[in-house]
Amino acid sequence: MADCLKLIPTGYTASFDIHKANYHKPQRFVFRNGIANEEESEEKILKVCRARELIGNHAFKYDTAPTLKFQAYYREDIGERPKSTARFRKCNVLYFLEDDEIKIYEPTQKNSGLPQGCIVKKGRLSKPDGGYYTLDDLNIGENLLVYGREYRLINCDDFTRRFLTEMGYRVRSPEPDIVDPITEDRNEMNSLRSYRKPKPKTYKSVSFFKYHPKQLRFFGRFEDEKSMFGEKKQVTLYYDLSQDTIRIVEEKIAGLSDARVLLKPTLVPKTYDPCVQIGENSDTTILNLAHDVKNILIGGQYYKLQNPDSALKDGNPVARNRQKIQYYKDTDLCLGKPLNIFGFKITLHDCDEFTKEFYRTTYGKELVPLPKPREETYHTHKLVYPHEGFGPPEQTIRTNDPFDPIPHNADLLKFFKHDRFGYDVRELKFLARALTEHPFEKDTRFTVCFIMEDDTMIIRTLELKAPNRNVAEKTYLRRMKVSKPQSAYENAGRCFYGSADMFVGNVIHARGKAFELLEANEYTYNHMEKHCEMFPYSNIKHLMSLCKEWVSPDCESMKLALEGGDPEKNGCLTYEKFR
Repeated sequence: MADCLKLIPTGYTASFDIHKANYHKPQRFVFRNGIANEEESEEKILKVCRARELIGNHAFKYDTAPTLKFQAYYREDIGERPKSTARFRKCNVLYFLEDDEIKIYEPTQKNSGLPQGCIVKKGRLSKPDGGYYTLDDLNIGENLLVYGREYRLINCDDFTRRFLTEMGYRVRSPEPDIVDPITEDRNEMNSLRSYRKPKPKTYKSVSFFKYHPKQLRFFGRFEDEKSMFGEKKQVTLYYDLSQDTIRIVEEKIAGLSDARVLLKPTLVPKTYDPCVQIGENSDTTILNLAHDVKNILIGGQYYKLQNPDSALKDGNPVARNRQKIQYYKDTDLCLGKPLNIFGFKITLHDCDEFTKEFYRTTYGKELVPLPKPREETYHTHKLVYPHEGFGPPEQTIRTNDPFDPIPHNADLLKFFKHDRFGYDVRELKFLARALTEHPFEKDTRFTVCFIMEDDTMIIRTLELKAPNRNVAEKTYLRRMKVSKPQSAYENAGRCFYGSADMFVGNVIHARGKAFELLEANEYTYNHMEKHCEMFPYSNIKHLMSLCKEWVSPDCESMKLALEGGDPEKNGCLTYEKFR
């Protein structure tokens, strides 16, 4: 394409590079640390042109330019040391093709205790004899002297080896990896600390995968014989087949709180000794004091120790007489056989169907339930305290229990049925007198007002206009329910005066005094006759039946007397003759 173009003045000639993307004026200087230096890029241009032919021009952009990686190490003096006076530290050398910059960093090592990471930042590194390090100076086996420290290249990655080979470089074979004696000592110490030979398989998890989460459930009786009153309660015992642990839960009783756990899942020993000396059940203690490495078998396990003669075993005299603890298994759980659970006695008397089937299929044993022991029950009689005079009697009865007082429940249906409706007040008023021999009270009159909506009663004194009488009008009994005469400590429900008890001639007891109902007002009579089903003594049919029963023995004599008073047989008698 360039041959077909005509020659034009210098500076306006078209570029012959078809891969060129930028057409700005080329820069002759390179700024390093704020100083402009002339770039010597003749040799670099030749190498880069050869690389462009291999991987293309797009690979040499700023973000995607290839980076070559070499493995190296350097020697660091650490002064006097028993085994080594120097430390060899490994590092990586990165070469950036785009601008001949080099970066050196040290990979992270676990628990090295040394500052790691970037050693030399990215930049052009000067040679000791002048100039800068380029790609021609980097090869396996070469030494780089950077800031007074010598780095030796020992290997490179596969991409770097292939890239340099395609560009015409002869890459040497990798050198053997350097061994740091200090690192080797540290690795050996760590291996000694964590070294264990493989243990023989015990297959402890077989029972877990076979039985989890199956449990045997027994029902028994818990007896605490050590306490003062010998506490006894019904419990449920759960035996975990996968872990051989026992859990005991108290049986929930109606009226009490939720059942509590008496024993969490625990391995229960058959013989419980509360006075166990310190160290009797502890593991064997070993103290290593030697230098030579050997394997020794102690307590059924292999340990990597320096010298078997220098291993001090446990010198505790109590531990020498250690006995193997035997725990309860599923074969030890039988119905009727008492169990010693940490000093408490538990007797099993029944189990569920799964437990019976398990013992039948596994051990060929039939579990026969035993009769459940009867618990001693104590019948208590709750007393109802007498009315103290504060509030209605129902409130006194309901507040006898200080833990759960129950509020009074009003009968709303009765309230709406007998509540005041217009001029119909639905209150029964009677005139009464006190049945007493006291001269100042026997002539005193009282008004008894009975409210039908809640069966409450109000008793007031009636002021009389008589000489030598100084009786003020006052309320004798405020509005409340009045109970009929009965024992103050009777536990049964108290019986209160109702609408059927309110009739003329009846005697009512209130606040220790008896009142006789003498008469009632016109509204009371009309209301009682209108609702005679509630007031039996205002029912004409009921009264006629009572009169019939009363006069039935003298019916014939009374008939002859009435006929004798009416000789003319008119069917009526005068009042004087009837008397």
